[in-house]
Amino acid sequence: GSFFPCGSTFVRAEAELQVIGSALSSWIVSVACALLAVALFTRNCFLSMLATFAIFATAACSLFAITSIFHWHFGLMEAISLIIFCGFSVDYPLHVVQAYVQERSSGAGVVAALKDVGGAVLAGCLTTCGAAGFLLLCEIRLFTRFGQVLIVNMLFSVLFALIWIPAVIEAKSTLWDRGTKRKLPAGDPDAAAGPVM
Repeated sequence: GSFFPCGSTFVRAEAELQVIGSALSSWIVSVACALLAVALFTRNCFLSMLATFAIFATAACSLFAITSIFHWHFGLMEAISLIIFCGFSVDYPLHVVQAYVQERSSGAGVVAALKDVGGAVLAGCLTTCGAAGFLLLCEIRLFTRFGQVLIVNMLFSVLFALIWIPAVIEAKSTLWDRGTKRKLPAGDPDAAAGPVM
């Protein structure tokens, strides 16, 4: 005959497998919703994809940190954290990209966007990490792990928002200007001014 495992350990293992299995699909839906939201705010395909990749990369780096640096096995807490990563990771890239869209419309570029929102994004990261720091003092392991995960996620998110996104935007602007630069007469004052970003 057939047998059915019915002990509490088997039930918990089955529930954990179900949560882990659904975490990936939930994370994909979260990233798709983030892409839709960023596209709605920026109305720019390149910037939307850039911000979405930053969100994806933040989650991937955070997942790498908790599995390879902290040496946690991928369980229930990590599966739930994967879904939460996306929600916490969308704010900073969205702020930087939206500020760039506004600054670009007035003739400025990514440097002006960073001056506009960089301090606020960094302060937001510091306050979130500071609040999560209190979770590290808890005696319940679930809370301390969540605090660690939150701090790691916020640090990766701010790195991608304030360093990687502006670098890619600046590189694209430089390459685009170099590729489309027209020949200007030698006496033209615009020739010495360089590209406007």
